[in-house]
Amino acid sequence: MPSDPSTWIWNDPSEIVGVKHGVVWSESMQRKMGYSIYLPPSYAASPNMRYPVVFWLHGAYGKENDIGLAMVAKRLVDAGEIGEVIYVVPNSGQFSQYRDWPDENVKAETWIIRELIPAIDERYRTIARGEGRAVAGFSMGGEGAIRLGFKYPDLFCAIVSCSAALQWPSHLSGADLDDGEDALYWAEANRTRLSGGAMPLYVTMGDSERFFAGLPPFLLHLHKRDIKVRAQVFPGLGHDLGETYRLVGEDLVAFMAEHYVSARIE
Repeated sequence: MPSDPSTWIWNDPSEIVGVKHGVVWSESMQRKMGYSIYLPPSYAASPNMRYPVVFWLHGAYGKENDIGLAMVAKRLVDAGEIGEVIYVVPNSGQFSQYRDWPDENVKAETWIIRELIPAIDERYRTIARGEGRAVAGFSMGGEGAIRLGFKYPDLFCAIVSCSAALQWPSHLSGADLDDGEDALYWAEANRTRLSGGAMPLYVTMGDSERFFAGLPPFLLHLHKRDIKVRAQVFPGLGHDLGETYRLVGEDLVAFMAEHYVSARIE
């Protein structure tokens, strides 16, 4: 459970070139919530253009200035290697696990799904459909990306999960999957909407991470349900976001670009 709700205070990374900061009022938590947003080069000059959007979910102790993958995307956009895209990095609480907690004023799932996404679609010229929206994350955010992507398959067209916090007993013991807070519960509940490549998923992890033991049974569970996964394991890599960006950041960005629809005039 989140141990310090005060860590939801938002942080303005306005000193970072090419990234803006915004605030959304969370009705569910009765507080202002911050986000960073990268807008592509043509955004200001192309008022009729709409763009795909990637939501990056930070890990524990993270916040909305975790814009490393957005900067990888910016580099590829500037080089003409991928089409233009918007990246959004919300502050989702340092220990929220991207869930709604009944005993504390922490409603991270509601914040992302019911408040942030509609606000971004209203404020910016996004392609406001699942085909134009991907979700990605690291550690706590990597698990959150999988769970939210599996739970709300109509909202997203692709999932990227780096070093996901795969630590639930059901992953390791084969326990019955009856917990709606577990990603594998939603893999089963929404199986027909996720299987056969309907929800592209890219998972990366280092074999020296504390979460690595949960990865093989997790992948096996998905394989048995025909949920396609691209998995990459890095020998000797620990729980290291910066090194993950260096090793596979461009590949992650390109993977999502293969699956969301391109920017277009609408």
